[in-house]
Amino acid sequence: MNYLVNNKGNRDHAGFYGEGAIFDLERHQHGYVDLEQAKIGDSVFVINKKRMVEFEYEITAIKKTTDCIVLFGNQLANPNVFYPAFVEDKSIKSPKLQKQKMLRGFNVAAFT
Repeated sequence: MNYLVNNKGNRDHAGFYGEGAIFDLERHQHGYVDLEQAKIGDSVFVINKKRMVEFEYEITAIKKTTDCIVLFGNQLANPNVFYPAFVEDKSIKSPKLQKQKMLRGFNVAAFT
């Protein structure tokens, strides 16, 4: 499975969780149910503060608590694609992604 994740806030995941941390999500946030399905070896594509899909990572570890999921990974590529083009190209569906707009609260979308 693949995951498109939002890091427009430029959150320093490695600073919070240690080396290799690439994304975290709390249970109450949009996309948590999708991210619960993540497995080692899956790909994560990260949207940066410029709204570009800047990085692709392979998940190498997943840490779960009762309220949070933290993904760790190795960088595979730098797609450097404006996220609406990426969403269209990959046919990603999410109620928080509509008409090339990222609606408030978008965090994660799973896609194949």
